[in-house]
Amino acid sequence: MTTQGVNPFRSKPIPKNRIEWAISESRSMRQAAILINVSYNTFKKYADMYGLWAPNEAGHGIPKEKRGRWNEPICNNYGIQIRLHREGIKIQQCDECGYSKSRDFDDKRPIILVYLDKDETNKDPNNLKYLCYNCKFITYRKIKEEQKATVSNKKVDSLRDAFMKAFDSSETHK
Repeated sequence: MTTQGVNPFRSKPIPKNRIEWAISESRSMRQAAILINVSYNTFKKYADMYGLWAPNEAGHGIPKEKRGRWNEPICNNYGIQIRLHREGIKIQQCDECGYSKSRDFDDKRPIILVYLDKDETNKDPNNLKYLCYNCKFITYRKIKEEQKATVSNKKVDSLRDAFMKAFDSSETHK
């Protein structure tokens, strides 16, 4: 027999001393909830029930990320592109062909940020280059073809050297 209104999956209530400890160890109610590994709403329910609910609405004492010109955290290349454009360091156009058309509805351009030294941690503006998709395809295709050519030339050279060694050794045995 089950009684109505009882949740069979409900866990034990959080003790008052556990809530007090979490509040004393953290700077906000959200951090306290994370500390004792319960959801924010559950923590709020028990803290309010024990009369301990006192949110830090002003956020005093909670460190914030310092943001400013080049101190802003950037997650992707598009963020770097936006910052370079906003600060007037680079114009949003292809550095090879000059393509700079944008979409009407969001003003985005089909431009890719390329690192000249292939090191994505080096975000120096002199190391960055804008390429449209067409120029990137053509540029990297040329690079790949050059790499293949040097690899195939090395293979031909090594094959020729091996052939010459074999040919020279057969001449000396006669």
